[in-house]
Amino acid sequence: MPNEKQAKMNAVLVLALLVAIIPAAWAVLTIWAAGQFNIAGFGPVALISAAICYADAGRTKPALNAGGFVLGTIWGMLSVLMIFNLPFGMLPNVFVTLAIMAGSAVILGMTVLEKLVSLNTYLGALAISVLCLLFAGANPGMPVADLSALSLNLIVNMLAGVYLIGVLLL
Repeated sequence: MPNEKQAKMNAVLVLALLVAIIPAAWAVLTIWAAGQFNIAGFGPVALISAAICYADAGRTKPALNAGGFVLGTIWGMLSVLMIFNLPFGMLPNVFVTLAIMAGSAVILGMTVLEKLVSLNTYLGALAISVLCLLFAGANPGMPVADLSALSLNLIVNMLAGVYLIGVLLL
C-alpha cells in the first residue's frame, strides 16, 4: 500500500511540475514573439485549452478537441463581427450575438458536426475568442484580415494546449 501511495504522489508531482513549466514557457515564448513580430501574445490560452480538454478526463480524441477549438474560434471571430454590426447597441448586440452563436454551436456540434468537433472545445473556443479578440482591441473599423490574424494566433495557442500540453502531459 505505501508503494502505491508513493507512486501516485510521484506521478502527481511530475505532472504538476510539467504543467507548471511547459505552459509557462509557452506563454513567455508567445509573449516574447508577440513583441518581436508585433502580434498579440495569447500564449496563456494554451493552458486554458488544455484544462478544457482535461475536464473530460481524456475521453475525447485530440482531433475532436482541435476541431472544436478551430471552429469555435472562427465562430468567435464571426461573433465579434456580428456584435459590431448589429443595430441595437453594444449590450443588446452582445446578448443577441452570444445567444444565436452559442445556440447554433450546440445544434451544429451535436448534429452535423458531431464527428468533427467536441462541443466542450467548440463552446470554450467561442467564449475564449470573443473575450480575447475584444480585449486585444478588435473594433468596428478593424479590417477583417487583422481580425483573422488575431484569430489564427488564438487557434495556434489553442492547438498547443491540445497537443503540447493536453496530449503530451495529461
